[in-house]
Amino acid sequence: MSEGSARHTPPLLALLASSSLRRQVRIALHSGEVRRIVRRIVFASSWPELARLTNEHPRSPAVVDLLFHSDHGPFPAGYGGVSADWSAVPLICYSLADPVRHGALRSAGVSFTARLRPGIDDDFAAIDAAVLRSIDHDRPRRLLKRFRRHADPRARTIFERALSLSFEPLTVAGLAGHLGISTRALQRRCAALGMPSPKAVTSLARIFTVERLAEWSGQPSGPVARALGFSDRANYRRLARQTMGIPPSAIRQRGGTAYVEQVIMQRLAGIRPAEFQGVAIRPPTPTRF
Repeated sequence: MSEGSARHTPPLLALLASSSLRRQVRIALHSGEVRRIVRRIVFASSWPELARLTNEHPRSPAVVDLLFHSDHGPFPAGYGGVSADWSAVPLICYSLADPVRHGALRSAGVSFTARLRPGIDDDFAAIDAAVLRSIDHDRPRRLLKRFRRHADPRARTIFERALSLSFEPLTVAGLAGHLGISTRALQRRCAALGMPSPKAVTSLARIFTVERLAEWSGQPSGPVARALGFSDRANYRRLARQTMGIPPSAIRQRGGTAYVEQVIMQRLAGIRPAEFQGVAIRPPTPTRF
């Protein structure tokens, strides 16, 4: 990623008082696979400043220490004219357990996309994975919500698990193992539900995740695919052609993530194009892979 494109890529946000935690996140961001997607981090000095940053960078994940001292407390409704809908922010909790505060936050409807405990499970790989899974976290949730309204519960279980595993190389055997059934049983179940093959399900989940993260970062899908475990761009291009019938550049031209969502709903939930709701396909735009 060039210096210019890095400046235009949405940042990772953080509110961490500890210099050691700040250093841990900074090193993780520049040493793991997430560096292919996020190249900068913006540290806030207070909850109100973090609120302002979340408004400036919607859908950016924020790593927060819930014990961060602030006269205004965690998650203020507003300060200095700045307010934030914390339920819409992909929050990564990076602090030791505080049952009282966590309970209060849950009661207020605040949840976390991931949790990291200092000195326990916050190695670079864990931070890398937490950030990747938290970027634009609401997008897959909205897709799953639509999917649940239309698909058979057994189909929902299969696709939801595939989507949760789509940040790493995913095989049919791996998906079957996480579902607690054999590969042959998974194949029979997909056929009985009128779904595509398990291979097609895993491929659609992987393509959705690559295109979603590429769209968020404003990058070509090739580097993003590398961050998600593809050995090279050609492998992702080949998967896209085999699954979607078109290369990644054409996926972007047809609407990017929204187009992939439409294909998923059609193939996995049986929703015809005329019945599909909630997807606005963008006009074709130039892109590079």
